[in-house]
Amino acid sequence: MHNIQSDTLHGRHLPDGHLKVSVEVVVELDASLSIPGDDDDIMTIKDAVGTFVAWPLNLIQVSFMVCLNSSDK
Repeated sequence: MHNIQSDTLHGRHLPDGHLKVSVEVVVELDASLSIPGDDDDIMTIKDAVGTFVAWPLNLIQVSFMVCLNSSDK
């Protein structure tokens, strides 16, 4: 997630209830974006890999993973 109060996405303010997210991994390839990209090339989540999209806040779950070095044991 990449957000500050005045953040924009593709030159427009983010809609209420949405955060700017970077799409890196896709589970459901053909799922439609709730707010498609500015151009007609980004309509599904698989089209958005490697870009930023506006994603509904209620669909965001943040979790943290801790990796330990073998020297940390």
